[in-house]
Amino acid sequence: MGMFKNFVDFLFTEEDEYGNSKVSLNTWTDDIEVMYSSLWAYNLALGIACERIGSTLARCEFKTYINGEQVEGENYYLLNIEPNPNQSAAEFRKQLIRRLILSPTHDALIVVLDNVKGKKQAMYIAESFQKGNFVVLETSFNNVTINPYGDSTYALKGTYSGKKAIYIKYTNNELNQIFNAMQNTYYQLIVNAEKAGSYRMKYVLSMDSTAENNPNFEADLQDILDVQFAKFMKGENAVLPLYSGMKLDQTSAGADLGQNASVANKSVDTQIDETITKVGLAFNIPKSVMLGEFETEDIDPFLMFCLNPIAELITQAFNRKWYGKDNVMKGTKCKLDTKQARNYDLISISNPINKIISSGVYTINEVRKELGENKINPEIGDIHWITQNYAVIGNYVNDPEKHVQTSGEGEQKND
Repeated sequence: MGMFKNFVDFLFTEEDEYGNSKVSLNTWTDDIEVMYSSLWAYNLALGIACERIGSTLARCEFKTYINGEQVEGENYYLLNIEPNPNQSAAEFRKQLIRRLILSPTHDALIVVLDNVKGKKQAMYIAESFQKGNFVVLETSFNNVTINPYGDSTYALKGTYSGKKAIYIKYTNNELNQIFNAMQNTYYQLIVNAEKAGSYRMKYVLSMDSTAENNPNFEADLQDILDVQFAKFMKGENAVLPLYSGMKLDQTSAGADLGQNASVANKSVDTQIDETITKVGLAFNIPKSVMLGEFETEDIDPFLMFCLNPIAELITQAFNRKWYGKDNVMKGTKCKLDTKQARNYDLISISNPINKIISSGVYTINEVRKELGENKINPEIGDIHWITQNYAVIGNYVNDPEKHVQTSGEGEQKND
């Protein structure tokens, strides 16, 4: 009796104004709700970041080159239209970004398969793989699985390396810190959930002198705490039997739950806003872009500090492994170009367009392609022009006097 009496005395740390004892039955729901909201907010923000990066990258173009000259052949089609029979290039890139960001190791393996459904090559993002730990030798990959249809996993046989295995590792220290914080929160959530069991509210069990003077007081209290209260909280339609002198009250934290809903929602909204900002900073995504508002002044920082480094990471991985050193040195390579990620206002860029065409740097068709427009007649669109007056560069260099005609105010062009 002495040990249990000490335990009861320890519980009775609070008395009401009449000297009656209280036992607080705390179910830890407050901490659980806070941690659950935190995890939900982080998952939401990470999903938004994946969508913003993936959708923007899906608009970009892989440019392919052979001996330094831009071409649109088999590799171009594979990279920009259909990497495999079951995915478009946009779907493929979004999956790649989600893998790089959301996988615990922040890496991805692209396997290149030959002769898939009549095609020379097809590319798949591995669902799982085992990476060889080599320092000097080229890394190889085993136990590779892919999920080509979205509903079943297919295991690939053999070892993949060299041109058949394009491995990409995304390094982001801020992202690692976010994942570490989420793991700690998950752990604490599990611990608190185990403590809370199935309880949902907070209650106070009050006892007056009648209860405490009962010769069966300790046995009755132990029965309430160990047996009856558990049944009461777990049951959908339960009744809690109380002994003489005992009273059970729900605390304000539970009783006022409905009244405090607006306050709780405001707190959650604030947490979501702060988390979106924090995750955006980890990826160098401006807040307006994270929220889908896309302020004009935020587009360039988003492209420069977030999208371009990821595009360069992907470009280097393809050139290193798929094309290889010998081809790259000859100018046979690819480049994931992010210029088409922007939306252009033709009126605002009309003067710059005029300058870059009239300076001979780009042809009309090259500029139209960058703007997402169709090409025009190559006899006009594929020619380089300069201003003095407008003339074909080749003709002007060979015989400027013959091919430049002046008219009125001195502006004219070639034949």
